[in-house]
Amino acid sequence: ALVTSLVALRNFRRERMWDLKVETYDSIFAALYDFYEFFRKQVQSEVFDDLDEEELEAEKESYNEASYYLGSILFTGEFIIHPKAVKELEELNRNLQLKEPGFLENLLPGHKRYKFYKAQKSLVSESTDRLRIIAKKDLKAKWASS
Repeated sequence: ALVTSLVALRNFRRERMWDLKVETYDSIFAALYDFYEFFRKQVQSEVFDDLDEEELEAEKESYNEASYYLGSILFTGEFIIHPKAVKELEELNRNLQLKEPGFLENLLPGHKRYKFYKAQKSLVSESTDRLRIIAKKDLKAKWASS
């Protein structure tokens, strides 16, 4: 009975940890989607000049919430998600800290703000693709070992 109880407890802990990983990765991808949408709408706004102040504020709020969540994930680090995922998120976070070109630079030829937003959108998209691969391997490995 004792051995059975210990095995059941170990299995419960593994399953709970797997569930926590799934929830964490799901939230990470939701935050990445918010980043992607922010930059996509900024690119669209630079081209069509169609983003009103209310939409802009809503997008900024979503971006800030996603940024806060990313910071909290980086704070917990490798406790829940794979170390490669943490490194990928740290690199993305560093890149997202870059500030957009100033207003005067935008007046110069070359559409620097458009290029900035497009580059940031690409960074988020590429990072998301790499994180999908990491998450799939991480979740499959944990599930298979249960």
